[in-house]
Amino acid sequence: MASAANRVPFPAARMTNTAALVAMPQACGASVPEVIRVCGQQLLFLYAWQNQPELGQLPGHGPTDFAPWLQALARVNYPGFVNAFMHGHVEADAMSAALTQSRDYLRQCAKT
Repeated sequence: MASAANRVPFPAARMTNTAALVAMPQACGASVPEVIRVCGQQLLFLYAWQNQPELGQLPGHGPTDFAPWLQALARVNYPGFVNAFMHGHVEADAMSAALTQSRDYLRQCAKT
């Protein structure tokens, strides 16, 4: 039987640091939870990000449901952190409030 990494048609799946694959699941035609499953214990870190403008990139601010991501991480016993991430520059107080909202949203998702 082929290994799980070989079922994903994207070379990054065979790299030791497979975090890049999770950052770009569209490139291999897989959902983020599926890529997390394939990466399993090789997953070293995860950026929680979505392709939206400004603060909409952060978890809890845009349309992406991150609960399936966190469920997949739990199933592979992911020991690391989930890093809320965004591109751009936001005023410090607005960024602090947005990150607090993201943290609270991710904690809520982890409970489901």
